[in-house]
Amino acid sequence: MPNKIDWKLPSAVLRIAAADMEATLKNPLLSFDMGEWMKISQDGNECAVCMAGAVMVGTLSVKLYEDCTPSSFLSSEEGGEISHALNALDDFRLGNIDGFYHYLRRDNTGVPFSPCPPMEAFTGLITDDEAEKLIAHARHYADLFEAEGF
Repeated sequence: MPNKIDWKLPSAVLRIAAADMEATLKNPLLSFDMGEWMKISQDGNECAVCMAGAVMVGTLSVKLYEDCTPSSFLSSEEGGEISHALNALDDFRLGNIDGFYHYLRRDNTGVPFSPCPPMEAFTGLITDDEAEKLIAHARHYADLFEAEGF
C-alpha cells in the first residue's frame, strides 16, 4: 500500500489517476472499459480497467486479473479513504465534478472554484485517444483544485 497519499485531496487523486492511466496505455495486457472496475477478457489474455481500475493496478498494486472493486480496500488501514477516492474517480470520469469533490471531502461545501467548467462523460470502451483526453482533463482539474489549495 502506498505511503503518504492524501486520498481526500482532489488534486493528488487526479494526478495519481492520470499517471496510472498513462502507464495503463503503455501496458499491452491492459485496455480501458469505463464500465468495469477490472474485467478479464474471455480469452484471459487482457484485463480491461476503468479510471479507478488503473489506480488499483498501478498505485495500489493490485495483481492483474484479481477480482477487485473499491470495497476491496475497506479492511486496510486507509481503506475508507481509498475506497472513497476510487468511487470519486468514477464520478469524475462521468463528468460529475461536484460528485467527485464531495466523495473525497465529505462536506457540504461546493467545488472551490467557480464556474466549474463542464466535462464530458467517458463511458464503456474508450480508445487510446479518448483515454489521453481523460488524462488531460484529470491534469486540468488537478491544477484547478491545487490552485485553491485542494
